Amino acid sequence: ELSMKAINLDNARRLLAELVARPTVNPMGSPYDGDRPVERPCVEFIAALFAPYGVEMERQAVSDLHESLLVKVPGRHPGPITLLESHVDTVPADDWLESAFEPRVAGDVMYGRGTCDDKGPLAAMILAVQELLENGKLPPLPVWLLAAGDEECSLLLHAVGERHRDGALDGVDAMAGGDQAAGAARDALALI
Repeated sequence: ELSMKAINLDNARRLLAELVARPTVNPMGSPYDGDRPVERPCVEFIAALFAPYGVEMERQAVSDLHESLLVKVPGRHPGPITLLESHVDTVPADDWLESAFEPRVAGDVMYGRGTCDDKGPLAAMILAVQELLENGKLPPLPVWLLAAGDEECSLLLHAVGERHRDGALDGVDAMAGGDQAAGAARDALALI
């Protein structure tokens, strides 16, 4: 009998609220005066979530402004790998700055910058991977979770172009992604 430990509505709400409350605004061509990548608050939070499991994690710079976190859950067998990808950055919140990063729930809907694009899908993927790890058994095949920096040039797409030469995606056979990045990533993987 399968018992769900990580996946439940309370955990989903709590996790999504934590992600939304961490501003990860992509300057989108505007000047950026920050001293760290825009995704750092969420990357550090996600890394802390997975640290107790002892899984391999790799921070990867996408550019001076953006970084990604790749969480690698080994499988009982070496491959093929399933990749779950969702970006961490959000569009600017100029239109509702006073409350964009204060998640609030009305009925069954959470409001806040990034809830749909793309922190909601990211929260679902995090919970799915945590469920695998909470189960106490390795999945049959490896599962990687990519919390991607910069939606417009996520590590996945960067890896396909620049990093594929060093084997960054060797063994990836299946991919699921949040929002429109999934289609672009699928097309990029088809080029390999």
